Amino acid sequence: MNSKLVIPAAIAVLALSACSSSKAPEGNQPQTQQGQQAQQGNGEATAAIGKIQVAQVDSIDKTVEVHYTCQAGNGQQQKVSAMYGIKSDTLVVTQLKINDKVSPGLWRVLNDSNGQQQNSYYSNGVIWVTGKATPATVARTNAIGLLQAQSVDDAGNPVNLTTVLENCQVSRQAAPARGNRQQRRR
Repeated sequence: MNSKLVIPAAIAVLALSACSSSKAPEGNQPQTQQGQQAQQGNGEATAAIGKIQVAQVDSIDKTVEVHYTCQAGNGQQQKVSAMYGIKSDTLVVTQLKINDKVSPGLWRVLNDSNGQQQNSYYSNGVIWVTGKATPATVARTNAIGLLQAQSVDDAGNPVNLTTVLENCQVSRQAAPARGNRQQRRR
């Protein structure tokens, strides 16, 4: 897949609108013009903030950890670990660990215009884009890149996006999915 085409498309989608919290919007929040929610038949909900829809769950069924080696802007290689949360056989959230720093929860973008070719995750100006993956394939799916906004406007839209990492290759076999215990989001 050509990341030079996909990353600008992801930027365009996410630059239009974005969520402004590292935590998924709560299910009991009132609906407003800025945030609307829709209940799905399987008990999961989506949250719309602006024009972007992100996954919204109160718990996850299991997790999968994937390790990547990415290209940094300075030409150096960078190790990245991603912990993906799975709910009802759907990837709904990820959290990245880079140099012992952990990202906020990045929520799955459900209305990504390139959703047939990629998975996108977003929170607070941080965007993680992978190739198209399912819980069964995420452990062998490369990531396209990590983008960071210099700021977020009043509507929650990322402003002045910079590519931080790109061409992220799975560097070793991921840990198996962990148990069926319910994990609560904090």
